[in-house]
Amino acid sequence: LVPAVTGFEIRFEDAVPEPPQWGAPWTLTDRLPQRVSFQIRSATDVWPDIVVPMRTLPGSDSSMGGAVFGGSQ
Repeated sequence: LVPAVTGFEIRFEDAVPEPPQWGAPWTLTDRLPQRVSFQIRSATDVWPDIVVPMRTLPGSDSSMGGAVFGGSQ
């Protein structure tokens, strides 16, 4: 979908420390990251970061993978 990709990076925001910190990979299994950032670079362009907030589904068990990227249901 993106011609001539030269770089792709996914970073995760941990909201627990103050100030929140970005890093990769996400190794915490007891909670979701606050946000996920996608960075895309191509041979001709650098895309703006795509930052997506994370949330759990109402009534979901976080161990069951009930995560949702972005907006509301």
